[in-house]
Amino acid sequence: MASWEFCKSMLYSLGFCALMFVVIPVHIDKKGDLAKKSQTQAKFNSFLSRYNKSYSVDSEDYNARLEIFENALSTVKTLNRMRHSNLSAIYGLTEFSDLSPEEFSHRYLRKHHHEHKQHRHERRNDHHSITRRAINPSLPPLIDWRAKGVVTGVKDQGSCGACWAFSTVATVESMLAIKTGKLTELSVQEIIDCARNGNLGCNGGDFCSLLEWLTANQVAIEPASSYPLLLKNDVCKWKKGNWNTCCWEFYL
Repeated sequence: MASWEFCKSMLYSLGFCALMFVVIPVHIDKKGDLAKKSQTQAKFNSFLSRYNKSYSVDSEDYNARLEIFENALSTVKTLNRMRHSNLSAIYGLTEFSDLSPEEFSHRYLRKHHHEHKQHRHERRNDHHSITRRAINPSLPPLIDWRAKGVVTGVKDQGSCGACWAFSTVATVESMLAIKTGKLTELSVQEIIDCARNGNLGCNGGDFCSLLEWLTANQVAIEPASSYPLLLKNDVCKWKKGNWNTCCWEFYL
């Protein structure tokens, strides 16, 4: 009888120990989840402060934005783990990291006007085939023009659909700096306001049409300091024959 009581006591003890091993890890996981959630929330609040955004804490909107932000963090980590070398892109958060892909597309990826789409289609049909040039073996495999001081800073075009103007002006800035040794920030707003030839300012445009307009009108783009960026279509202030910045032949 005593032996049976001893066996039952041992079984109870072993069962209790087994339960401890089952319960303790669950408790630890919950603490880990809470710590991770707290860290993510701290990063989110820091993000809101940095980009001057605000949502009522614990509101439905706040929690929804927090979830989107958490997904963005996960995406950034995944992409950075996929980097193959130090030359690969480094990913990080941006001011849009609390927007869903659908919201971002609706706010910033504006659809081109029908007239502009038709104009681009006609232009592309007129393009001649491009002849490939042989690669010059004496050229270096990599050139970082930023390190040479011939690239201006990154611009934020907001919801103005003028990437065609921003990209072309940035290219002209760098080519001019390479040629003259002087880097000047040129006016994108002048291009938004004045370059027609099928272009529609913040509603879309085409860089080939822009280059044609620049050469046909012998335009010298104004410095950004004298024709500042407004990020909207405005009245054109360009005067033909203004040669203050650079020569129109440079666009050829």
